Amino acid sequence: MVLLSYPWSVIGALVFTYALVLLYTLSLRRPSLQRLFDSRAGAIVVGAVAVLSVVFGLLPRNPWVAGVLSVLLLFLTGSMGLSAIAGLCRLKQGLRASTFSHVALYLILLGGLFGAGDKQQVVVRAEPDRPVAVGSTPEGARVELPFMLVLNEFILEEYPSAGPVDTLEIDGRMVTMPPRQPKRFASDVTLVSGRGEQRVEIAVNHPARLGPWRIYQSGYDRMGGRWSELLCVKDGWYPLIAAGLWLLLGAGLWMFITAGMRRKKEDRAS
Repeated sequence: MVLLSYPWSVIGALVFTYALVLLYTLSLRRPSLQRLFDSRAGAIVVGAVAVLSVVFGLLPRNPWVAGVLSVLLLFLTGSMGLSAIAGLCRLKQGLRASTFSHVALYLILLGGLFGAGDKQQVVVRAEPDRPVAVGSTPEGARVELPFMLVLNEFILEEYPSAGPVDTLEIDGRMVTMPPRQPKRFASDVTLVSGRGEQRVEIAVNHPARLGPWRIYQSGYDRMGGRWSELLCVKDGWYPLIAAGLWLLLGAGLWMFITAGMRRKKEDRAS
């Protein structure tokens, strides 16, 4: 599947959604088309994607397998979108949690497919008190960031040493180095952008947020901790995916509450 970048990714997502609306309208006249988004079609596609994902993960990267997986994901997104449209058109009959779960899954899949081409990853090597606004992609291309960051302090906490395990030559002398087992490492960073300055601490699984950018702690200088390696990830489609996740969570809670109320009614009736 060809990855689209902004603005073509947004145009593609809108055209894809509009095409689904037209297809659903056509299915009202031709019921045979409703097989594209019924429960059986969804189960078949989900199963096929799961099996192919496992195969794709075990085998070396193959463009043909990746293409087939992309087509299946596109079909799954279309099927989920048609189910969401059908549910929204039946809202007059009553609200259903399944409708909102379909809408949520469609938003997540849509953002993942059409937003893949807009995602950008930049690796930044930050040294203490040296402003940096340039990084490189995993492929080695130089990239200028729309913000500047300054490493104020690199925090490195280690477990007690278990004894010497290696010998290195430093300045012509053989030095025995104890094992370095980090307990925790983080970066105290000041981010400078058009919005001003903000001081944050970036640690593993605790990234900093700056607009569409997420800044992760990815590594450090293991010999001395003199510099920090940060991974800056830009994902302009994150708000759409986040909205889908929150909507999916709400739909799940709704199903849980309504199921409990239904059980109480059945118990009283019995």
